[in-house]
Amino acid sequence: MANPRIIPKKSAISKVPLTTDLVSGEVAVNYADQVWYGKHPSTGAIVEIGAPYLHSHDQLLSLDKANELEMTNAGNLVLSVGANATTFTPTSTTNRTLTLPDKNGTLATLDDVSGGVTTNNYLASKTLARFTPRENQPPATAFATLDTRNAIAVLDFDAAVDESSIFSGVIPDYANLASGLKIRIAWMATTATSGNVRWGVQFMRCDTDLDADSFDTATLVTSAANGTSGIVTIAEITATAIDGLAVGDTFRIKVFRDADDATNDTMTGDAELIAVEVQQVA
Repeated sequence: MANPRIIPKKSAISKVPLTTDLVSGEVAVNYADQVWYGKHPSTGAIVEIGAPYLHSHDQLLSLDKANELEMTNAGNLVLSVGANATTFTPTSTTNRTLTLPDKNGTLATLDDVSGGVTTNNYLASKTLARFTPRENQPPATAFATLDTRNAIAVLDFDAAVDESSIFSGVIPDYANLASGLKIRIAWMATTATSGNVRWGVQFMRCDTDLDADSFDTATLVTSAANGTSGIVTIAEITATAIDGLAVGDTFRIKVFRDADDATNDTMTGDAELIAVEVQQVA
């Protein structure tokens, strides 16, 4: 007598079996989703059999070898790393897709498509660029002076005349510039322990003749000196005037002290810039 064939129930469309479709111990295969289902012997619920679990250093690869892997979830999607969890709550009831671009890095985005509108939430670092004093590309005149303080490279900005520093960078391909850019200026006073410094930033998209400057409108902020001259203060500026910058663009950023603003710039002596960080706002 020939061996009998055991043929499970099957489906060629994306469908989860109903509780009435299976009896306890019976299995079904969904060829469209490449998933096995069974009926739980205790609860009677339909469960996936052999659902994958990811471990450290595991990789997720799309079946069609495309550049992007899509993970679809019927409800909220929770990504957990250790004790930290991020929950994505889409606003529509369909098309909830987590897209992981095939790149080296930690970028992940959630696309919630509803009525043709796509929103992105980024898990990658918000930092797009960092600059230190030795990366300064000073203008021809009225430039901040490179100096050191306890072997720390600084740029000195005078209290009597406006002085500038200029840095160049490239907007990374994961950046979200919809809400502008945040600039964090780390600085300290040379000697002062009170008073304010008026910092300003301007962006220039490098898509024009670079033989001439074409910086966008300045965005400014007033930052108070620390009570101890050697302690760093962080001045934060959120700029929406970014000269139309987009992903992949080369840019220049001018950081300056508006010393002529006697109302807002009241600190005596030099302001020493230690570092500049450019972040995405969203």
